[in-house]
Amino acid sequence: MRPRVGIAPALSDAELVTLAVLAALLGYHCERRRLRYAHAELRGMFPYLPQQSGYGADRGEGR
Repeated sequence: MRPRVGIAPALSDAELVTLAVLAALLGYHCERRRLRYAHAELRGMFPYLPQQSGYGADRGEGR
């Protein structure tokens, strides 16, 4: 359970888990591909979709 103080998350826990499970079922292992698919195909189902974090780019993912 989330604490009641602080900034409210834009993406609920249930939405985050749903996106993660869907990405795993579709076989997306790269964060960039998962997010590209979500933005292209799932925009109407999720009011907020995060942008790509710098984590994958800093690790050299996709090079």
